[in-house]
Amino acid sequence: MDGMPAQLFRFATEAGPAEVWVALTRAEVTARYLFGLAATSGWRAGDAVAFAGGGATLGGDVLAAEEPRRLSYSLRAGQGQPETYVTWEIEGADDGSLVRLYVDEPGEPEFDAETDRAWLGVVARLQSVLAGTRR
Repeated sequence: MDGMPAQLFRFATEAGPAEVWVALTRAEVTARYLFGLAATSGWRAGDAVAFAGGGATLGGDVLAAEEPRRLSYSLRAGQGQPETYVTWEIEGADDGSLVRLYVDEPGEPEFDAETDRAWLGVVARLQSVLAGTRR
């Protein structure tokens, strides 16, 4: 790592930690907020993770999986491509959950506006998906 801090995104939701975990680990749900990419894995540390959909495929590895509190994985577009590290932390609250998303792109000097907008879009769509589970 080059010492640059991970980008942090956070939001509150009325969905409980178990509902958030399902949204992060079920392929049919991830496709709804990850640009059509369905995430598949056994969701245990060391397992491979694949993101596929819309003609795109990304791979990675599960780095940590502590249901329903923490999920961390790497993402890469292919061999030799830089990795992005994604960590979701879910904290139960009286009225739902607080969700933190850390995104670390080692080797990138800083987040550019396009990358920031992309992850903000992921967070906004995930919030919408979670709000739909509460109706």
